[in-house]
Amino acid sequence: VNFWRTGDLRYWDVAQDSALHLADIDIAHVYPGNPKLNGIEHTCPNRGHFRQWWGGEPFGVSGNMDSSKCQSLYDMYHMTGDAWFLECGLLVASYSMNHTGGALRAIANRSTNLREAYEQTGDKKYWDENVAWLAKTLLPRGAAQRWDQNWMYGMGSEVLVDAYRQTGEPKYAQSAVNCCNSLITNYWKDDTVGVRPLVGFTLISFGHAYEFTGNEDYLKKGLLMLKATVDEYAGNVKNDYSWWRSATSQFPRGWRSGLGAI
Repeated sequence: VNFWRTGDLRYWDVAQDSALHLADIDIAHVYPGNPKLNGIEHTCPNRGHFRQWWGGEPFGVSGNMDSSKCQSLYDMYHMTGDAWFLECGLLVASYSMNHTGGALRAIANRSTNLREAYEQTGDKKYWDENVAWLAKTLLPRGAAQRWDQNWMYGMGSEVLVDAYRQTGEPKYAQSAVNCCNSLITNYWKDDTVGVRPLVGFTLISFGHAYEFTGNEDYLKKGLLMLKATVDEYAGNVKNDYSWWRSATSQFPRGWRSGLGAI
């Protein structure tokens, strides 16, 4: 995204290096003994690239959907034309068709992987599985319900908004607002503290709720969260990445899908 916005080739070089690492190393192309695990991610962070972070494991995969991600691979495919990135992204989608996960980030990752595959191929099996999955997991969750781990809320909000923009169905937009209301109901401390920990991950929830309702309370809370992230978590790479992604994430997906930059 920084390369698109600035034309600075340093960002482009790093983006290619990062995507190649994801495609070539982070994704397990072949899992011995169980073809349905082809496309699973190696445990992250990958100590020595292939071992678990605890000792004694010569080969390790996560065994879940918590870190199964492939968005940047499709970006690289469209920017370079290199079909290897597309193949690896669709390999992750194939794994996602066969496996689920209970954590909110696993639900969000699976939904993203399936939606991306549908956008790239036009194969409805991916989209049908995605909306069926959202109906089982995120849509039934109410505004007062405590969702899984506050720092994952932004990921849940993102996939709900993606589904809304793909279909125009209000139920997805309402569930995104419910997501933010649940975050506030269950985790909000006060209008000075906001939500802890890892506030950067939740920023996008407030933006989505404000976008759909026009309620300035969501905007005020979101700006508080942004200030807290910048002031108190400076140097935390994971948080810096998350709040920056919250501000820029709609641009690449709009560019790829033809929905327009949001």
